[in-house]
Amino acid sequence: MEVFPLIDAVPLPAPVVIFKILLLITSSLHFVAVEVLLGGILLAVLLNRLGPTQSRYSVAGRERLSAAWVLAKRMPVVMTFVINFAIPPLLFTQVLYGRALYTSSVLLGAFWISIVGILMFCYWLLYRFAERCRSGDSGLLPGILAWLAAASVAKILSMNMTLMLRPEVWQEMYALSARGILFPPTDPTMMARWTFMVMGGLVGAGVWMLWLGSRPSPNPSVRRYLSRVGGYLLLVGVPIQLFFAWRVWATQPDFVRILALKSGLFGASWPLFFLCWVALWAVGFNRVRWNGSIRLAGNLSAVLGVVGFFFMTVARDAIRDVTLAHKGFNIWERSASVQTNYLILLLFFFLFIMGLCLVGWMIWASWKSRPLPDMITEAAPAKGYLVRTVAEPPRKEPAPASAAMSRGAFLGTALTGVGILYAGGVSYALYRYLGRPVTAALADTEEAPQEQTPEGEFILKGAAQIPPQSMMTFIFKRRFSLLIHHADDTWVAMDGVCTHMGCEVRYESNKNRVYCPCHGGVFDPKTGAVLVGPPKKPLPLYNVELRGEDILIS
Repeated sequence: MEVFPLIDAVPLPAPVVIFKILLLITSSLHFVAVEVLLGGILLAVLLNRLGPTQSRYSVAGRERLSAAWVLAKRMPVVMTFVINFAIPPLLFTQVLYGRALYTSSVLLGAFWISIVGILMFCYWLLYRFAERCRSGDSGLLPGILAWLAAASVAKILSMNMTLMLRPEVWQEMYALSARGILFPPTDPTMMARWTFMVMGGLVGAGVWMLWLGSRPSPNPSVRRYLSRVGGYLLLVGVPIQLFFAWRVWATQPDFVRILALKSGLFGASWPLFFLCWVALWAVGFNRVRWNGSIRLAGNLSAVLGVVGFFFMTVARDAIRDVTLAHKGFNIWERSASVQTNYLILLLFFFLFIMGLCLVGWMIWASWKSRPLPDMITEAAPAKGYLVRTVAEPPRKEPAPASAAMSRGAFLGTALTGVGILYAGGVSYALYRYLGRPVTAALADTEEAPQEQTPEGEFILKGAAQIPPQSMMTFIFKRRFSLLIHHADDTWVAMDGVCTHMGCEVRYESNKNRVYCPCHGGVFDPKTGAVLVGPPKKPLPLYNVELRGEDILIS
């Protein structure tokens, strides 16, 4: 299939397997944070609304309000981990699947750009929601809006990752609109993928609450309440997500199911994912039915949750690989173009270690900061049936600046780091897609050795020996170019950079055309004229002169 763009001109600096391992690890961490966020927001909203239905002064009512506050005040931090853990897998996906990912991202360009504003809006809503929970007021509106914002970002990314598997609809979407404002054509797998991730929030929130309940706290009653509710969530959430996992599998095309079952990665990962989720259900049952150990339930559920999401990520990645391979893009074929660059690898590992140190410092600063109380200890009627905390922590003299970090300084530093990483990722993606890679040859052609004359002309050594209906690539005045030997023994040399968006074109002898794989442009192989848009301008031609076995280009 010829709809995929040419392979990235920049070769892989390391074997494919290294990037795959890094992609799977970072993606699974991102999914853990996403599920905790989606499930945690909804649960905090529910507890915040259920708390006041108890007696305004009852212990049960205060426990529910306190549990909502425990979750809500951590939501902005969870959101930070969602974004930070999203950047590495996005970059690794760009490196491995750029030929498919860039095309689907451009076709959804308007939605991609909107993600930045949606995330900023979600951040603001989470802080508003946390403040409402702290005061005991209703946080229904900001909480639901924050969840909708987070779920909208998940929907956009699900559309993007699904569209990259459907090269057969790219031309249709681009013909309808080149502005990236259209939804993709209906695909039965897309909604199944999205609902699977959203329903996974029940499991993520259950695991998180069990883990929070197992941590030491001056308010053990709230922690016991969190742990018990987490157990109930696992009892309900595990069967629901397994059902939607089956829905994802059932909506896949027949060839995907056949090829996936033959894949060693998929065949080993989905049973392990299933076993982890069954074990999680057993942990929740033990916590609810027999009131098992809180500490053991918290630690065991955390381990099972992280490991289970990892195997889920491996199964998801295997389905993506077999789908793309069937449609003409086998990621493992890129191993032939690997050129190990030890400088880049050393730089990467250096930045990776520095990033780990930065995350460790952020955790240390958060740990050292003065925590807000978990328990809403005193309540009074306010705003109808709602309750508002009136007790305030005792006033203390402000600590010296060197002793503790203020919340504003911490958040400012964290958001600055996120912004720098995000800007770097976006800039890298734009460079790789929109840049004009004119210094590398096509993977399936031979680049001609050349030398430059004092008059500024170029001699392609031995180029006259290539057979008819074949081509060579060369660099002419720093421009990627093509030398074509036609069947009638005529020679044509032309600029090899598409006049539309700067992609490298290629000569297809079986169809007698020069083709741009990025957006489907077609040029005449003898005159360079545009035969099929979107390009508007023809490819410039060069003068060709045969000199024995060499060819002179001017």
